[in-house]
Amino acid sequence: LLLDAVEISPRTSEQDAAATFRHVTNLPFVHSSDAHRISEIGTVKTVFFAEKPTFDEMLLAIRNENGRCQNQRCPVRI
Repeated sequence: LLLDAVEISPRTSEQDAAATFRHVTNLPFVHSSDAHRISEIGTVKTVFFAEKPTFDEMLLAIRNENGRCQNQRCPVRI
């Protein structure tokens, strides 16, 4: 099974996920709110830096390619 990222629960920190899923340390983690109540919408998210809102751009960001990135994998921007 080829994966580009691993989605983790909104209740799981990336540190806990890294400890639990040691066999996928080369893959980035992404969060989604997995909301079951209105109050849960947007409580957890993954931010993608991309040129346009497309799946291809999102994949480039997950892979940290062509200047695209996601969350903590992004260089500091001033």
